[in-house]
Amino acid sequence: MTYQVDGRKTVGANERAAAATAAGALAAALGLPVGPHQEVAALIEAVRQVRAATPAQRPARLGILHDLAAAAPLHLVAAPLAADLRTMLADPRPDDRQTFLQRGRELADGSGWEAECECPQDGPCFCGRRREEVPDHLVAQ
Repeated sequence: MTYQVDGRKTVGANERAAAATAAGALAAALGLPVGPHQEVAALIEAVRQVRAATPAQRPARLGILHDLAAAAPLHLVAAPLAADLRTMLADPRPDDRQTFLQRGRELADGSGWEAECECPQDGPCFCGRRREEVPDHLVAQ
């Protein structure tokens, strides 16, 4: 069996697709439904990726895991892995908006200078630069 790497996808996405392709081929050879086994294989690969993630990668990989778990037939997941999966999914889906904004700022500004938040102190922050904790009712949605 050969898997063609898609150059437009991330390494993680290609790894999940390769795992799904292998599981689909095996399921087809055994006369089992292909789709559910492909979804579970992608989910298992996503669990492996979360376990191996660096602290910077973890929020994004947990987000992908949440998305895959919502669509996968969890009754096909082995019991030990299902326990780990429940632990990983116990918290809400990570919000990586601040990480995304910070990464964009770093790429856009090579000087390292970081502008301060210019939003009103008694109102919501629209730029995403405010450092101190802000009550939920003041956070811009």
